[in-house]
Amino acid sequence: MSLTVFHQDNADNRRVLRDCPTLRGGFRPRPWARNPHAQIGLLLQHERGVPDIVWDRVERLTMADGGVVSLQWLGVDDPPDRPLLLLSPTITGDGDALRDLVRHARAKLGWTVVVCNRRGHAGVRLATPRFNTMGNVGDLRAQIAHVRAARPDAPLFAIGVSAGSGLLARYLGETPDTPVRAAALHCPGYDLADLFDHAHPVYSRLMAQRVKRQFLQDNAEVLADHPDYAACAASRDLAELHRRVHRLAGFATRAEYLRASNPMGVAHDITVPMLVLNAADDPICSVRMVERVRRSLIDALPHGMLALTRYGSHCAHLYGVRRRTSWAHRVLVEYLQAQARD
Repeated sequence: MSLTVFHQDNADNRRVLRDCPTLRGGFRPRPWARNPHAQIGLLLQHERGVPDIVWDRVERLTMADGGVVSLQWLGVDDPPDRPLLLLSPTITGDGDALRDLVRHARAKLGWTVVVCNRRGHAGVRLATPRFNTMGNVGDLRAQIAHVRAARPDAPLFAIGVSAGSGLLARYLGETPDTPVRAAALHCPGYDLADLFDHAHPVYSRLMAQRVKRQFLQDNAEVLADHPDYAACAASRDLAELHRRVHRLAGFATRAEYLRASNPMGVAHDITVPMLVLNAADDPICSVRMVERVRRSLIDALPHGMLALTRYGSHCAHLYGVRRRTSWAHRVLVEYLQAQARD
């Protein structure tokens, strides 16, 4: 099967699936694009060809402890009651890295888009000796509260990508009274306790290099005196880095870090409709996690869906030859559009 969708059988889920023809049709790339590494290569090539975005507004917010996060806005002159899409980026990404998704959502939905960038993202240097690769729920809650205050009449929806999915799921699980009406997660990492132990070693090392460069090397003047800086900087892959990063994230032990950051600890408490989209051949967020997620999420959430494709790799799901298109972006946007009709 090219696609399996896990969900509880109820009228709301059946209606949403009827309104999501792209999802129902499954993901069927050309045979030469069914390799997970080929999909990542296509993704990198595709992203280079997407035009830059000129943001209407970029805001910086200072948190209570002095840390700084940012918001990238597109559509600031939209009517105040127009729906608003919140985006939570990848482990080292920002709105510019998600510009293909931003452009697609803006074109198909016409909604205002706001990217919630974490500490150390979007060119903003760390202001305090503290960072969390998975993000801080308190920061995201403050960002959403700021957006809500600016657009009190706008219905809010959200998409998380990769690490941003984990942060969004954690926030939703901790916030039963969230103003977010529905969410979609693309290639979430699920259980942080052993997520990176299952990642493909090549990608784990390459991503660790990017994380170290963006968070450690670029912020050495703020972090270098931290007692764990050298050990984190010497980490060879993501698994090793995340066994050492807890004190840099502000926690005394790794157990405390996981209790505060792991989305699977609270995901069963999510109260809003949510779609989770993953590929069985994902080399970073392993399919080994899927059964755990199905039991923990779908069985517990009446309006939760887990869509598992046979191909698609990590945050790719690309098809087409001359005009390459992200099947995943179409699915994520279609799903939220269906939820907005409710």
